Amino acid sequence: MLVFYPGDFSPVCSDQLSIYQEVMPEITAQGTTLVGVSVDSSYCHKAFQGKLGIDIALLADFHPKGEVARAYGAYVEERGKANRSLVLIDEQGTVRWVYESPSSLEIPGANLIFDALDAVAG
Repeated sequence: MLVFYPGDFSPVCSDQLSIYQEVMPEITAQGTTLVGVSVDSSYCHKAFQGKLGIDIALLADFHPKGEVARAYGAYVEERGKANRSLVLIDEQGTVRWVYESPSSLEIPGANLIFDALDAVAG
């Protein structure tokens, strides 16, 4: 599952990824890997992971800026950042489920991840 978020070190993004880290064992038990994606550099991601104490893989959508977010409809041009979105992709690369937060301040809860996994499995 791709987890698009606006940027490292913001309070809301820090909360979002910390929440997902807490439930990571349950997510991986269902055969799912979370990959966080923002336009920050890999160096920024490494510092962010260290500060939060998380091991969620983070993809640097840095150059060309926002290319991955654009491909999944999660890039907000006027802000130059990804929206807060979740995209579940199966083993064949098919998008199976998408959630786009109505506001960059609204964290998609872990319950949405579990609901998506249940819906796709069921």
